[in-house]
Amino acid sequence: MKIKKRFPINLRSLILSLAIISMIITLTNAYVAVYNVQKKLITDQILSSNLNYSSKLAATTESFLSSAQQELAYSAISIADSFNDDATLLEKSEQTYRMSQSFNSIFVADTQNQIHAVYPTSLNLKGSTLTSEASKLALVEQKPLISQPYISVTGNLIVLVSSPIKDKQGNYLGYIGGTIYLKNQSVLNEFMNTHFYNDYSSVYVIDKSGIVLYHQDKQWVGKPVSDERIKNALHNKKSGTAAMPDMKGTPSLAGFDTVNSSGWIIITLHPSQTVIDLLSSVMRSVVYEGAPVMALTLIALTLLAFYIANPLRLLAVSASKMEESGVIEKIKKVPSWYFEVEQLKRVILFGTLLLHKRIGKLSLQAHTDPLTGLLNRRGIYESIELILSKSNQVAAIVIDIDHFKRVNDTYGHNIGDDVIRLLAKSIKQGSRESDLICRTGGEEFLALLPDTDMTQAADIAERLRKKVEKMPLPIPENITISLGVTCFIPGMEQIDSVLKIADDALYQAKHEGRNRVVIKVASDHSVSHDTE
Repeated sequence: MKIKKRFPINLRSLILSLAIISMIITLTNAYVAVYNVQKKLITDQILSSNLNYSSKLAATTESFLSSAQQELAYSAISIADSFNDDATLLEKSEQTYRMSQSFNSIFVADTQNQIHAVYPTSLNLKGSTLTSEASKLALVEQKPLISQPYISVTGNLIVLVSSPIKDKQGNYLGYIGGTIYLKNQSVLNEFMNTHFYNDYSSVYVIDKSGIVLYHQDKQWVGKPVSDERIKNALHNKKSGTAAMPDMKGTPSLAGFDTVNSSGWIIITLHPSQTVIDLLSSVMRSVVYEGAPVMALTLIALTLLAFYIANPLRLLAVSASKMEESGVIEKIKKVPSWYFEVEQLKRVILFGTLLLHKRIGKLSLQAHTDPLTGLLNRRGIYESIELILSKSNQVAAIVIDIDHFKRVNDTYGHNIGDDVIRLLAKSIKQGSRESDLICRTGGEEFLALLPDTDMTQAADIAERLRKKVEKMPLPIPENITISLGVTCFIPGMEQIDSVLKIADDALYQAKHEGRNRVVIKVASDHSVSHDTE
C-alpha cells in the first residue's frame, strides 16, 4: 500500500534545522555574554584607570600646594622682623618668587590690605589696596588659605595662596600672598598639561564651589559647572567613579579625587564611545577567531543529520511500497535499532490505547463513591469548574441524616448502608441533570444547583426533607435529615468559603432540633424551616 505524501519536510531537514537553531541560539547567547562581560571589564578598567590617574594628580597637586604654602610660611617668618622695611620686603618677595617658581606673583600686604611689596615689580601694585573677597578673607582668618578663583586688580583670573605674618609676640602684621594664574601660563597649567596622559582622555580641575580652575580648552576656565548631572555625580563624594557628561555634554566615564588642602576636585574622563570602539574591535576578533570552528561544526551537523535520518528514510520508503516484493529484505537491511523503533511505535500505540482505557476506569473509580454511585468530594471538585463557568448563581445544599449512628447501632451497618443508598437514590431522582450531587463522607451529602436562587434552593431542600421523612425504609421507623442552604455568585466568593457557610447552616439546623432546613447567607443572617 502506498502512503500519500503529505509533508515536504523530511526528518533530515528537521534534525539539521534543530541543530542549526540550537547552535545559533548557543552562539548568540555566548556572543551576548562575552559582549556584556567585555563591556563591563572595559568600562571598569577605564573607570579604574581614570580614578587612579585622578588620585595620582590629586596627590601630586596636594604636594605642590603644600610645598607652596610651606615656602610662603617660611618667607612670612623671615620677613616678620623687617615688616616696616619695604626694600627688605621686596627683596624677600623676589627671593621667594625665584626660589619657589610656583607662583606668578608674590606680594606682602598689611592689616589694611595695602601692598608694601610686590614681585614682579612690573605689576605696579605697590601702595595699592586690595579689595577682593580673597584678600579680605586672608585678613579675617589670619591663617594659611587657598582662595576661590577671582579676577585680580590686574584683570587676571587667579587663585590666591596666603600665609599670615606675625611678630615674635604673636601680633598679626599682615600676610604674604602668592598668585597662580588660571588662564595665563602658570606652574599649574604646565603641571596639568605635562600629565595629560592619552589622546582620548581629558582632565579638568574644579574647586569646591564648582568653578573650573583648569581645562585643556581655556574657554571653560573660570566658568561654573552648570550641568546638574556632573554636580550630582560629584555630590558629597571625595573620590570615586561615575558615568557623567563632560563640559560639552558628551557622555563620558569619569574618575575623580579631591585635593584635601584646597578642596579642588580633579576629574579624568574618557568618552563613553571609547568603550564601544574598543568593544567592537574585541567582538570582531571573537567572530573571526570563532568562524572556522563554526564552519566545521556546521559540516559535522550536516553529516550527522544525514546518517541519523537515512535509516528512517529507508524505512519510510519500504513502508510506502509494502505491496512490492523484496520489501522484507530491504527492511532487514535497515539497521536493527530502527526496526525496533518501528516495533516500539506499534507497542506504544497499543499501550497508549490500553493505558487510556485503564486511566478512564481508574478516574471513574477515583471520583465516584462506591456505595452510592454518586460523585465523591474529589469528583465534585473536579467537576465544579464547569458549573461555575456557566452559571450566574449557584445554590449549595449540605444534607446530613439525623441520628444515623442510632440506625447503625440498632440495625447494623449493612442496614445503614442500605439507608444511605436509598437516600442517595432519592436525592438523585429529585435533581436535574445539570445538578452536581456527591457524598462527602459518612451520612453527609452535598448538592450544587446551577442557576438556582436562594428561594428556589430553600423550596428544593424543604421538598427533599419532607420526601425523606416519608420515604419507605427496610427498618420499622423513618429517618429525618437536616439541611444547610446557601447561595453564591461564581467569581465573587471562594467555593470553600461557600461550603463553610452551608456547613454552618447545617450545624445550626442540628442545634435547633434537627429535621429542618436552615438558610444562611454571607451576611450571617439565617432562616429556619421547621418540621410541619
